[in-house]
Amino acid sequence: MVQKKMKKNLLVSGYDVIPEYDYENLILYGNNRDAVSDSQEYIADGCSWQLFYLYGSVGLGKTHLAHAMANRFLERNPRASVRYILIETLISELVAALHDEKQGEQHKVEQLSGKYGQETDFLILDDIQYLEGKPGTGEFVAEILKQRMESGKKTVIISDRTVECQMEQIPAFSECLQKSYCAELKKPDDGERLDILQKLSVKDSVLKDFKFPEETLEEAAAASDGDIRSLRGSLLKLAVYHLLNQGEKTVYKNN
Repeated sequence: MVQKKMKKNLLVSGYDVIPEYDYENLILYGNNRDAVSDSQEYIADGCSWQLFYLYGSVGLGKTHLAHAMANRFLERNPRASVRYILIETLISELVAALHDEKQGEQHKVEQLSGKYGQETDFLILDDIQYLEGKPGTGEFVAEILKQRMESGKKTVIISDRTVECQMEQIPAFSECLQKSYCAELKKPDDGERLDILQKLSVKDSVLKDFKFPEETLEEAAAASDGDIRSLRGSLLKLAVYHLLNQGEKTVYKNN
C-alpha cells in the first residue's frame, strides 16, 4: 500500500485516509451544516463527547466528512496515529488472528485489540452495520470502543442506520453508543441541487478542469436523485462523454 508522504503519520487499514478529503473541499448545504459543525467541535481540544456517531443514507459524504476530521486532527496533532478501517476488513483481521492462535501463535487477538484500542489516537470505523448478526465480532469491537472511551481517544463511527437501530441490532454496542454524540447527514432539498452542482464544478478535483454552462448544471440538477454522489456522477458522465467525443473541456447541454 502506497503511503502519501504529505500524510506520513497516517496509519491506515483497508484504504488510505484520503488527504484530499478535507473541510476546504467539502460541499456544504442546508441539511449537512449542523453535522459538519458538530464534527469540528468533536475534534477540538476539550470536547467531552466520547464517541462521534455519523449516520445517513449512501452518497451524502459521510466518509468524506470522517476523513476531513482525521486530516484536521492530524494537522493539530502531527505525532498522532490515525486509522481508518472498514468493518469488513476488521472482521477479516480478527478471523486471521483467531486462525493464528489456533496454529500456536500467542496473543494475536490481544495484539489486534491493542492496535485499534490503545495504539491509535484517532480511529474511524466505517460501515458498522455489517456487524449485525455477528455477536462475537460485535463484542470484540465493543471492547475496543470501551478501551478508547476509557483513555479519552477520538473515535468516529459511520453507519447507514440510526443509533437506535444499531443498539437494537448490535446489543454489544448499546453501552458505548448510549454515550455517543449522533450527527446525521440528510439529502439536500430539491432547491439546493443546483447550488451543490455549482460548488462541485469549482471544488471537485476532476470537475474543476471543465467548464459547465449554467443550463447544463440546471439540467443535471433536475435529472438527479439528490444525493451528493449522484449529483457528482451526473456531471462526470457529461464531462467524460464530451471529452471523448468532442475532445474539449467545455461541456454543453445535451439536445
